[in-house]
Amino acid sequence: MYRKDTILTEVERLTQFLAKLLGLKNNNEHEEAQQLYEDTMRSSFGLQPNELPHLSNEDFMQLIRQKGYSAGKLDILAQLLFQDATTPLKHPAKAKSLLEKTLLIFDMLEQEHHIQSFDNIALRNKILYLLQQNA
Repeated sequence: MYRKDTILTEVERLTQFLAKLLGLKNNNEHEEAQQLYEDTMRSSFGLQPNELPHLSNEDFMQLIRQKGYSAGKLDILAQLLFQDATTPLKHPAKAKSLLEKTLLIFDMLEQEHHIQSFDNIALRNKILYLLQQNA
C-alpha cells in the first residue's frame, strides 16, 4: 500500500509540473518553461535532458527499462518529451528524436503496461502527422 501511495503522490506532483510547464509555454515564458523542464527531468526522472535527443532509440528504451518507471510516470515523461519537442526554435533533428521517443513510450505503455488513453492516441496521431510533415 505504501508503494502505491508513493507512486500516486509522485505522479500527482509530476502532473502539477506538467500543468505549470504548459502554463508557462502558453504565456510565452519559454526560458522559464525550459528551465522547469530540465530541472524536472533531472530531479524526478534522473535524466539529462540535453543528452536525450542524442541517444539512439534502442539506448533510450534500455535506459527507460533500467529506471523502472511506473506507468503513470512513463505517461508524464511522454508528455514532457512532447512538450519539449514542440518548443519554438527547437532544432528539427532534436524535435524529431524527442517525438520518436515519445512514441516509444506510448508503445511501451500499450504493450507492456496494457494502458491506452484517448489523449495518448490523439497525441500519437499528432506526432505521426508532424513526423510525416517533416520527413
